[in-house]
Amino acid sequence: MDVNHGREPMLNQTQRDHLELASTDVSPATARFFSLAFVAILCAVPIAQASVEIGRKEWPQVLELFQPFADGVRQLVSGDPKGGWSSWRAALEPERLHSYEDTVESESIFASYFQPRAQQMLTGWFGAGNDRVVLGRDGWVFYLPGVDYVVGPSVADRATYERAAQKLVNQGAAGTPQVDPRPAILDFARQCRAAGIHLVVVPVPDKAMMQPAQLYANAARGAAIPVPNNAGYRQFVEALRAEGVDWFDPAPPTVRAGEIRYLEQDTHWTPAYMDAVARDVANHVRGTGVLPDREPLPLQLVPQEVSRHGDLVDMLSLTKEQALYQPRTVTIEQVIDARTGQPLTRDATADVLLLGDSFTNIYSAQAMGWGTGAGFAQHLAYHLQRPIDVIAFNGGAATQSRAELARSENAERLGHKKVIVYQFAIRALLTETWEQSRMVTPRRSSAP
Repeated sequence: MDVNHGREPMLNQTQRDHLELASTDVSPATARFFSLAFVAILCAVPIAQASVEIGRKEWPQVLELFQPFADGVRQLVSGDPKGGWSSWRAALEPERLHSYEDTVESESIFASYFQPRAQQMLTGWFGAGNDRVVLGRDGWVFYLPGVDYVVGPSVADRATYERAAQKLVNQGAAGTPQVDPRPAILDFARQCRAAGIHLVVVPVPDKAMMQPAQLYANAARGAAIPVPNNAGYRQFVEALRAEGVDWFDPAPPTVRAGEIRYLEQDTHWTPAYMDAVARDVANHVRGTGVLPDREPLPLQLVPQEVSRHGDLVDMLSLTKEQALYQPRTVTIEQVIDARTGQPLTRDATADVLLLGDSFTNIYSAQAMGWGTGAGFAQHLAYHLQRPIDVIAFNGGAATQSRAELARSENAERLGHKKVIVYQFAIRALLTETWEQSRMVTPRRSSAP
């Protein structure tokens, strides 16, 4: 039925936009000008990039894109059509194209000059972060994947991981990415039980969970608030515990606005909170009754001050002369072995193994810039009063640290282990891939 009674039909906004666009007149001269200007801008960037690289006596990176085609032609001329076809097909693989795109972005002279200056203006004038960094309140900075974990889709919902896997495939990932952590964690727990090793899983809470008052204004109200977490976290953990996984959650039930557990400019915990978690994990491990008694190690804590910008400031990629963020100083506590007078080192024959990521390495790995000899492994050993073994990779706890246990040369190393503490950043439950791996069979000593 026509409710307009002969009047012109009502149009929605999209239809009106299309009509207006269709009725817009552009003169041929104007069209040619803007077309040529657009093409000139597109060509200017790679030409300028190639000119600079040639001036540096470097091979222009744009030519690398065509190298497989040239190789294919040479193989065809030499009588190898199969090899030529393989080279051409490899040139068009999504992984290679994405890799080339990443290389262009990281080595672009325009990006290296203009991007830091543009980011500094956006951060300083408009309070804007970037695709990895969120600016909080009063100079606090947060890691976007951590915020996404807290407010993102449920980690207990299988559809969440199906969508994440499809996204990775669309981005060029090979095969079927395993983004659901449950199969990998359950399989690892079964392997540890079969090997006579007690597994303790320790998900380190994210900065967005521990410092909500520094992230958004409403969280600053009131004396204490429940620790924010992903909507499906409780269900996720209950399912794993029902399968026998010893899941130790170090997060407190509530947080207060004045409690500081994370570094202002960094993704990682403060030395004090790290030590508190190490103490709680040590008490939990002792409570399992798995470890035999032994003579306590003579360990001492020696304070030391260290200063630097946090890794989140690094991720902002500001200019070297930026004054928006100043270095922060913290006091770490090195764990000194009184027998040697040196910081405690890992012991491959220890009966406790810590698998970890950058939360284990901070205050321990020199490259991270926050000191050495004072990390999570050393403080866990201090509170256990016994040596421990360590395998830790920055960003690699979800898969890489477990995969290390598949190497045959680690059979004897695993033969000494009675407990494995598996530490990873809790955000990895939603942001990493979790490939399963087969742990090498431990080679136990026959000595009594």
